[in-house]
Amino acid sequence: PTHRYKGLWHWEKGEDYLKYMVKHGLKPDHVVFDFGCGYGRCTIPLLRNQSKKGQYIGSEISKKRLKIADDWIQRENLTDRNYQLVFSKQEDLPFLEDNSLDITWVLSVFNHMPDKALENTLKAISKKMKTGGLLFAYYVEEDSATKSVKFFPRSESVMSGLLNKHGFKVQSLEDWE
Repeated sequence: PTHRYKGLWHWEKGEDYLKYMVKHGLKPDHVVFDFGCGYGRCTIPLLRNQSKKGQYIGSEISKKRLKIADDWIQRENLTDRNYQLVFSKQEDLPFLEDNSLDITWVLSVFNHMPDKALENTLKAISKKMKTGGLLFAYYVEEDSATKSVKFFPRSESVMSGLLNKHGFKVQSLEDWE
């Protein structure tokens, strides 16, 4: 596949995601939570964009992917940045302070979560977000994933309902590519 480099899917898309977040309100001094950060596709561009006041927290359920992200941060000489990589399967996100996040980025992770886990995580994210904070959540409605991973397709109306239930104002961003 053309979007795979050393086993990393769409590694080059991180810059595009950063530009998208900046376009919609990300500032260099924001506290950013990357839920399901994987091997660091968004980590590297976000750390490069970060000011001294900014902070990046990436969480992941795979120690292997976190190790790849940490190695990549070191290779890119970004270890002086304010960041934290967290291995966690805890739905209540206890490693985050309440009312601390400006931006939460979730790329296709919600599709891999059963209903109860998704509910618990949305409740936790809602508590961790600052007033006026932004949640960027990308999900797909169809089962387009490989059969080797758990996949829970949900319609836009179901996702909007869940997000509204947990205090999020839902806005579909039509400029997503």
